[in-house]
Amino acid sequence: MPAKVGSPIHMKQILFAIVIACTFVACKNGDTKNKVTVEGVIKNGSAKKVFLEEVPVGSMQPIVVDSSEVDKDGKFSLNSFAEEAVILNLHTDKGTYPIASVINDAASIKLTLNMSKEQNEYVETYEVTGSNASQKMKEFITKATDGLKAIYLHHTAADSLTKTGAKDSAINAHHEAKIASGADLRTYAVQQIEKADNPALSLFLVSYFQSIASNPAYEITPLDNDAVMDIIKKTASRYPEHKGVASFIKSFEQSEKNKPASMVGQPAPDFTLPDENGKNVKLSDYKGKYVLVDFWASWCMPCRQENPNVVLAYNNFKNKNFTILGVSLDEDKALWQKAIKDDKLTWQHISDLQRWQTPVVEMYKFGEIGIPYNVLVNPEGVVVAESLRGKALEAKLAELLN
Repeated sequence: MPAKVGSPIHMKQILFAIVIACTFVACKNGDTKNKVTVEGVIKNGSAKKVFLEEVPVGSMQPIVVDSSEVDKDGKFSLNSFAEEAVILNLHTDKGTYPIASVINDAASIKLTLNMSKEQNEYVETYEVTGSNASQKMKEFITKATDGLKAIYLHHTAADSLTKTGAKDSAINAHHEAKIASGADLRTYAVQQIEKADNPALSLFLVSYFQSIASNPAYEITPLDNDAVMDIIKKTASRYPEHKGVASFIKSFEQSEKNKPASMVGQPAPDFTLPDENGKNVKLSDYKGKYVLVDFWASWCMPCRQENPNVVLAYNNFKNKNFTILGVSLDEDKALWQKAIKDDKLTWQHISDLQRWQTPVVEMYKFGEIGIPYNVLVNPEGVVVAESLRGKALEAKLAELLN
């Protein structure tokens, strides 16, 4: 089975994703001609104050631009003076996550926020009027949430059938349905991105979809970098005066420029690190086999979420001249060993317990990429693939070993 998908998506998670997505949208205080008023009512809430944030691209740090007392009826009123299309987040004094986000395409935007009765710092549902772009953003979030719920339900059904020893045909039916749900969600996202008629909305839809697709557990194919750049450049041509879009393009191009060169086709740099018992192990000891050099750490949640995929690949191919060498960026030996046991990682593990100071980070140039990261090395010691996650790992091994 793929990495753990987790529980169904809740509104608090959705709004947190909006915070991540909005970091691509620029904002700057302007004059009163650009004033936007965001009025609303909070139902079932206990907040005494609401704050309005704008998120500049340059600093990636939210800026509070206004605040409002919440009256006895739950009403509030906030103002923004952003010069161009941006996403605005609303926070209260009761919670960490935004309670809502809107796009400033209208002079007056109204919100009705229904807080959760169990945890009244979180939004259960909300309604937005007066803003066409904000409504489209909400519709997209709702549709995406439904798609992720479908993926989750098929995942858990397949997992339950696997544990009860059900027939492969029944398990595969749910897995195929999960993949189909992901494909439908991707098709919908691309369609909405192409139709977006607001630069802030366009940036949000791209980044929100990419944040979903970056989780290998969902098995959704993200847009490649060329596709993302094509979308943003089309947006820039439609809105040439939008500073946020121009800033995004500049940042994206700089990121691509600074990306380390691919190691595929290059000899894998040899290194020596101690195993759990202090015995030195060399990568070159594995010549003659396909070896996945898996860089991870016990404290890295994406690594731990990816481990079930790595375990599955190991079990499927360990008898086909394939093995794994786990290289940890831990510093606490006990936690490292506990993670190995808990995640059932039954292959060789090594670490000098120096976290990011370990020399392999520089040797393999993954400091900017982060972990989990891996390279697949062939029997001659040459890298034949890198950054294999989710189904991509199993597919590459099947291509080479079956």
